[in-house]
Amino acid sequence: MTTVGYTPTKFTVYLAPSKVFAHKTYSYYSIVVQAEDASGNPARAPAGGITASMSSSTPSIGTVTDATITISAGDTYAYTSFYSTYKPDVTTIRASGTLATGSKVMKTVAPYPTRLKWIWLYQRCSPSMANTTLTLCASSSKTQRVIQPLPL
Repeated sequence: MTTVGYTPTKFTVYLAPSKVFAHKTYSYYSIVVQAEDASGNPARAPAGGITASMSSSTPSIGTVTDATITISAGDTYAYTSFYSTYKPDVTTIRASGTLATGSKVMKTVAPYPTRLKWIWLYQRCSPSMANTTLTLCASSSKTQRVIQPLPL
């Protein structure tokens, strides 16, 4: 097979969406790696395809599901997934290999709780807990009622 048209020289990473929830429930099929020429035009992969090594700069934020992906011969792009963790922050997704490396920043955000359940917690105040910023004990021999929200 002969590649006709633009010659691939670099990988470009596209993220759709580029901002996802940090919830570690499922992966987002949101990473597209495209082979492009020096001017940014899509370029078809030659016979045998083009392999890209995928990575996340901060795995504690999220990881790329596939360590390598292949843009098949005649195609211009390939997909892979992003799997977020519970930690909201940013990580850089990179595609590297025989072409120039491409990268984009993926942001994970904390999910907003849909419901809160209020529970009553009772704790016994001890002399060591009195007058500290962590407790609201008026004296060392009282039991206090503390309100604390818990997401469901």
